[in-house]
Amino acid sequence: MLSKGNFEGLKDFCETRHPAEIAELLSSLTPEDAWAVLKNTGYPLRSEIFSRLYENLQVEIIGTLKRNDIVKLITDMPPDERADLFKLLPEDKQRAVLPALAQAEREDIRRLTSYDEGTAGAVMTSDYATLPPSV
Repeated sequence: MLSKGNFEGLKDFCETRHPAEIAELLSSLTPEDAWAVLKNTGYPLRSEIFSRLYENLQVEIIGTLKRNDIVKLITDMPPDERADLFKLLPEDKQRAVLPALAQAEREDIRRLTSYDEGTAGAVMTSDYATLPPSV
């Protein structure tokens, strides 16, 4: 489908499969081809598939993208996964992306990346749920 430019077919294929299955298939592609598939998938599915890719492929894909594409992609990622990816990016990418993120995401990344590896803070997420008192 990709080689034939059947982007509508790719989108349909991605939307009818589990994100982990799509990520597995994308892992055999070049970063450019993997992005060609991902960019034809809507958000938040695009970020969900992306977050299931191997970290090295995530970094390689990020390396081929413009800042705005990176920001859109990582904004929809779970906070802990976004922070893990951010730590793997080269410093020049970090400096380029951080100011373009919303303040909440910037603060979240700074907070989550400040913890040393091997500590509880390094594996936590800032997502939480609230329950009404009646529950």
